[in-house]
Amino acid sequence: MKKILGFVIGLFLIVGLTNSGYAATSWYIEMGGSTLGIDSFLSFAESPNAVIAGDSSGSTTDFDNYGVVTLATIGDYTLYGEYILSGTVTTSSTLPYDTVEFDAGGILTLYVDDGIYSSADTMIAELKLVDGEALLLNDNGYITLNYILDVLEDGYFYVAEDDTDMATITDPIYFLTTTNAKEVDSEYMDATLSDYLANNSVTFDSDADTLLASAGQVELNVVPVPSTLFLLGFGIVGLVGFRRKNS
Repeated sequence: MKKILGFVIGLFLIVGLTNSGYAATSWYIEMGGSTLGIDSFLSFAESPNAVIAGDSSGSTTDFDNYGVVTLATIGDYTLYGEYILSGTVTTSSTLPYDTVEFDAGGILTLYVDDGIYSSADTMIAELKLVDGEALLLNDNGYITLNYILDVLEDGYFYVAEDDTDMATITDPIYFLTTTNAKEVDSEYMDATLSDYLANNSVTFDSDADTLLASAGQVELNVVPVPSTLFLLGFGIVGLVGFRRKNS
């Protein structure tokens, strides 16, 4: 018997930036000499992502999640992210919900496309997943993902209150996201995701794997954290749902 775990609603991503020297309530992105201010939230269009079912053992099933999401467009320039995450879903026989745990170390990479077909896109940031979890209830899920910024090139992300380039900030930067997604038919697969899977030597099996659609907002929110830490949640990506076969 095939059991489908998917979850709905769109995508909601929370952003926060605080440390001993900053309490930012707004920030902005600069690309190609133009800027996009982010005061309350940044909305982005729906995009597909693939959940590839892995090994199953008892009540648990492993999965890998691949996706490409457009975050912002300024003129001919586009900011987008590519991600590869993994984790495990545990199905409960006694509780009304199932749980998802994400493996630390998943990668989210941000690029800028300058709109020139012949030129290579520029990688501007790389983030690593610190931890993440989700609850699945009646085909709905609430997901939290906490990334740490590993690489950030200068000249792209700025604190609005004093125009500080975030690449010059030496304290750790965390990207905190909360996410929901919905399951869609395999026909929703687009060329961008198909190419990304192929480039990672991944084959999507419509009978075993799941295609999700995610869309939503990036919202700035000051998050209180200890001492010199500051959180930057830069919301990305829809996630998690998969099909698994039970005998």
